[in-house]
Amino acid sequence: MTSATIQLGLFGTTYPVSPDCSVCERPVTGEHYTNLDGETLCKTCFDAAGLFVCPSCGETVERSDCAENPGGDLWCDNCINDDCFICDHCDGLAWEMDRATVVGTGRLGSNNLCACCAETETTRCDDCGETVYNNDSVNTAGGGTICQSCYENDYIVCEGCGDVIHNDDAYCNDYGCYCEDCRPRSDNFPPVGFRNCSGCVTEIGSIRCYGIELETDECDGYSELADSGAWGAKDDCTVSGKEFYSDILDGDAGLHAIRDWAKLATKGQWQAGDCAGYHLHLDMRSESDDTLYAIAYAYRSLENVWLNFVQPARRSNSYCYSCRWNCRDIVEAAENTSFYSWACSSTRYNWCNVRAYTQHTTFEIRAHQGTCNEDEVINWVKANTRFADWAASKGFKGIRDLLDGLDDAEKFDLIAREAWQDNELRAYYVDKAKKYAGVQF
Repeated sequence: MTSATIQLGLFGTTYPVSPDCSVCERPVTGEHYTNLDGETLCKTCFDAAGLFVCPSCGETVERSDCAENPGGDLWCDNCINDDCFICDHCDGLAWEMDRATVVGTGRLGSNNLCACCAETETTRCDDCGETVYNNDSVNTAGGGTICQSCYENDYIVCEGCGDVIHNDDAYCNDYGCYCEDCRPRSDNFPPVGFRNCSGCVTEIGSIRCYGIELETDECDGYSELADSGAWGAKDDCTVSGKEFYSDILDGDAGLHAIRDWAKLATKGQWQAGDCAGYHLHLDMRSESDDTLYAIAYAYRSLENVWLNFVQPARRSNSYCYSCRWNCRDIVEAAENTSFYSWACSSTRYNWCNVRAYTQHTTFEIRAHQGTCNEDEVINWVKANTRFADWAASKGFKGIRDLLDGLDDAEKFDLIAREAWQDNELRAYYVDKAKKYAGVQF
């Protein structure tokens, strides 16, 4: 907007003269405007020309070159670019002064967030004070939140309860590192070494290595296992007995080691209560990112099938709940990041714990209820090792092509026919699904 022209009159007096509009050539009364060339316009011609005066910088610009700022006011593009930015999470326009810089890549691979998204998608590390994505943070035993960097440098996971504890608060010995409540007592012992001398895999049907954790509430006479080589015993805060954990097992010889454990359990009338679990670690050391994603996709796609084989309470158990990631998440991750990076963003208490890969190079299958039954332990090993082998052999694209569009019954039939190739194993889990879920496969 411009002021009226000033003209010199008689006796040195001045008086305003209304200029003519350069478009309609009428005298301009009231507010005066200039176009992009500096010519005077009346308001009607100014508006008709699609021009606008930016209230931030006062410059005349094309109205089409303007946008609403976060406060709802129309500004020119230059002022928008100077004082605003696009949030990488919601794609909304935000004030530059509200920009939150996030440490780490996060799921979106970006780190410029508006105040609202920063509040919902990020947290502040209690140790270093940096802002990180929620998926890049770790909860500690004391209820705090830390970033991945601080976690990797200064923290450790208690072997007993799984809580994240500071290195200064950990008790470490030959068995591992523990918090105060879980630190081993003198009646615990580690495996002293398992050896598979035969190399036979006729019964198990897989060359994949595996490890087992079996929690108990009663285990009289367990010390007889101390010299077995394959088994160790330690305290676990979730059960009143011992947790028995194997050395790295493989082949039919590994199944024989399980039978030795089961014989002692039968002899001592061991019990595994409602809080006890059976965790199976599947070796993934030889897998590529493609096959790791294939196995993870297969497990998630068949989640309902696998959970039909175990007690219903395991679905809602806080130590082995349904996966918080879905097949779409796996597809997105496979296209954008390494499997290791994606696994870091998961939690250990999914029934299919892929986070175990970042610490042990395994997938930990946590769904099964605690048991002292030989057949339950061994059949679970057979079913899962063969399943992982089969999924890896198909590759990520192949496993998606096979499973997408199938219902649960069709998926069960597929793995029983192609992965297990064992009529007795099929019949065993048909009975389990009918018993625990009322499902007829």
